[in-house]
Amino acid sequence: MARYDLNLLLNINDDTLGGRLSAARDAAGIDLSTLALLAGVPVQSLKAWEADRCEADPHGLADVAEALGVCGTWLATGEGAGPDEDRASGSMIPVMRQELTRLMKMYEETGSMIEKLHQRIDDLEQRRAS
Repeated sequence: MARYDLNLLLNINDDTLGGRLSAARDAAGIDLSTLALLAGVPVQSLKAWEADRCEADPHGLADVAEALGVCGTWLATGEGAGPDEDRASGSMIPVMRQELTRLMKMYEETGSMIEKLHQRIDDLEQRRAS
């Protein structure tokens, strides 16, 4: 099974326009050049928006949202449904369960390692005190 961005699985939206734009573009499988052609926005503007180096103009942003198939309000503000909301409710559930199992195993292994390290420190401190 393919690996997925954990933030998408957890529905954690980036809190900047650039992060949301990048996430929506990745979800749509569109590169910057293609998006520029579809939305009629210069590639340099898109790069600057994704890097959060300048404010996006509202008309251009609306065209970008339409080209990406996302809600313009979500793209501009982070409010509302993002690009993966519908996918997560169906086909993403098995992937999410697999990721949860993997994380739970890591959690258990980490706990075991912490306990071993704690015991080793205690042993060394006892030897030192003797």
